[in-house]
Amino acid sequence: MILDDVSLAGNQAPAANDPSHSGQRPGGFFALRMQRLAAFEREFIAGLLERHCGDVAAAAREAQLPRGTLYRLLKKHSLNPKAFRGTQPSVTSV
Repeated sequence: MILDDVSLAGNQAPAANDPSHSGQRPGGFFALRMQRLAAFEREFIAGLLERHCGDVAAAAREAQLPRGTLYRLLKKHSLNPKAFRGTQPSVTSV
């Protein structure tokens, strides 16, 4: 065995049922990563739709995403392109 020289005192070894070592505790890395990713996706897509006044095809082109992927993300984040159709673009093209 490679670890023959290593010994752990009883209080140094993590317990098998210790939730802090399972990687699944609430607020852990993966949960926080998913929350941040979801927030980024929602903000990014909302910004695209605002700039393109709800035009999904134009938003997909700018994002370099297939329209189907953008529609899937719209559904995932409960975003309705129609809600952005009356908005003025935040950046005007010259």
